[in-house]
Amino acid sequence: MTMRSSFAAFGMALAFLVGVPNERAINIEGSMTTEEHHLSQAPKEHPVKAQLLADASQIHPGQTFTLGVLFDLQPGWHIYWQNPGDAGLATTVTFALPEGFQLGKLQWPLPKKFIEPGDIVTYGYTNRTLLMTTVRAPDNLRPGSTVELRARAAWLCCRKICIPGQTALRLELPIGQSRPSPHTALFATWRSRLPRPIDEDERLRRLHIEGGFSRGETSTRITLTLEWTSAPADIEWFPAADPALSVTPATIRSRDRRTEITVPVSILPGRTPRESFWGLVVYRTPDGHRRGIIVPIHLRAEAVSGTRSSTKRRMP
Repeated sequence: MTMRSSFAAFGMALAFLVGVPNERAINIEGSMTTEEHHLSQAPKEHPVKAQLLADASQIHPGQTFTLGVLFDLQPGWHIYWQNPGDAGLATTVTFALPEGFQLGKLQWPLPKKFIEPGDIVTYGYTNRTLLMTTVRAPDNLRPGSTVELRARAAWLCCRKICIPGQTALRLELPIGQSRPSPHTALFATWRSRLPRPIDEDERLRRLHIEGGFSRGETSTRITLTLEWTSAPADIEWFPAADPALSVTPATIRSRDRRTEITVPVSILPGRTPRESFWGLVVYRTPDGHRRGIIVPIHLRAEAVSGTRSSTKRRMP
């Protein structure tokens, strides 16, 4: 997060933490609007609706299935990615499952980039998005019974104003022979929009990472050089959030089948960063689909180079 946007982020965070009701609004700069102003701009109905869904309508003991929260947004509104950027608040989803159920990590589809007033860069989603996770049911479930799955979601949605929202969700699933749900195709669509590890992207031929912090340094530049089997379009960089780091907008240069991404990184005063962080390289294929690659980056001053097969790293 950059210093110039810290007041906007603080205003949004403060409004959310104190529990501003849905009918109250904050403007995009983070200050409270007057009663007359926010009543004229705030929608009568909250712009975001959330549902708890599963890709199975009935599960059997020991089955692995997918659970997710589907967010539907009114036109023009957006919510935020796990790194909201220079302002905003990350969307959160917390699951509460019965004893014995094993829960995976929350999976985030590829975000979009927004330019807020004041040239503030934020990351998030418009229209519709599905935040999902894998779940394994315990082996001792009794056929004929029913389990209740719960989730709590919270978000900040913004257009010209920002409105916080939260909801508690529940879903009941019967135990028996496994059956797909009416949402199975929806889950498949959103799985295709998840970022991939380096070695699973068939278009990336080689990745070289150079730069990092030498002893005593508090700022540096990290350069990613990507070589492609065929030239992609609309290349973007999305850094993960790290409470110890300030990651400013990257410079992206592409020519033919080679892309160079330079990322300025600084250590925030009084903070100690982890040994690595990660980001997403997102691009568009010739058929118009967006694809994303998870790129782990060591913060020590050393170069990491190799082919896709030798740079296989998973997102933290």
